[in-house]
Amino acid sequence: DCVRTCTIALDCNGNADNITGTYPNCTCGCRNQWYGQTCDQCLPKYNNRSDCGTCAFGYDDYPHCFPKCTSQQNCSGHARAVTGNFNTTCNCTCRASWFGEICDQCPPNMDPEEDCASCKFGYLNYPICAPRCGNADCYNRSLQVTGAFPNCTCLCKNHWNATARCETCPINYNVTNDCLGCSEDYEEAPHCYRKCTN
Repeated sequence: DCVRTCTIALDCNGNADNITGTYPNCTCGCRNQWYGQTCDQCLPKYNNRSDCGTCAFGYDDYPHCFPKCTSQQNCSGHARAVTGNFNTTCNCTCRASWFGEICDQCPPNMDPEEDCASCKFGYLNYPICAPRCGNADCYNRSLQVTGAFPNCTCLCKNHWNATARCETCPINYNVTNDCLGCSEDYEEAPHCYRKCTN
């Protein structure tokens, strides 16, 4: 009877550091993270293309190979960069204006439906997102309002003063008549010149 000595190439798929025994009673000392009676298996967390000696894509910290943190799983899908693994901590670097430990919060003046990367309706100038100016910002005396608070531009009606956001009425106009018509000591509307006195 012929007895064959076990070899790494024939009996351990070339994936062992050492071998003992005679065929068919071979004992393989598997290399790296290979396992099984003939060193033919490599867990999915290891990269079998690199001799089961590194972590597979999505895993970290060889030889433990813990799953890496991801934006989708650990940062609400709102991170531009993620570090760490399931054994340590996940560190999320939020994208756009998302914030919070897991990038799950969007400022109230920004639109989460637009990935927190634009202002909500009624706000202007991302990423500041200041409230859009309205007629109330011009003391309800404006024909047209543009800009974002506090830099409102008011096109005032009648003769209200635009530099004061329609707050003041020049002295020569009648404030009790919505800044229209001349005040008591003035005449010739719409110019309202001071009346001459003797």
